[in-house]
Amino acid sequence: FGKALLVAGSANYTGAAHLASLAAYRVGAGLVTCGIAASLHPALAANTVEPTWLLLPEVQGVLHPDAVASLAAQAAGYQ
Repeated sequence: FGKALLVAGSANYTGAAHLASLAAYRVGAGLVTCGIAASLHPALAANTVEPTWLLLPEVQGVLHPDAVASLAAQAAGYQ
């Protein structure tokens, strides 16, 4: 089983992260981490209990360019 790092969703598309994480599990990922705008976490965590979360900096529900540094550091563990 592999690991998947997803970057999905925004304030207008919260369901994207939910659907993408479910799809990753269905195709065989053993560990799924969702990189999402931090403000989306309460809504997603209540309905999507399987993945781990990488809360990223945002501006009004959209990822901030500073999120790239967080993603790069996390991505090193997803070979």
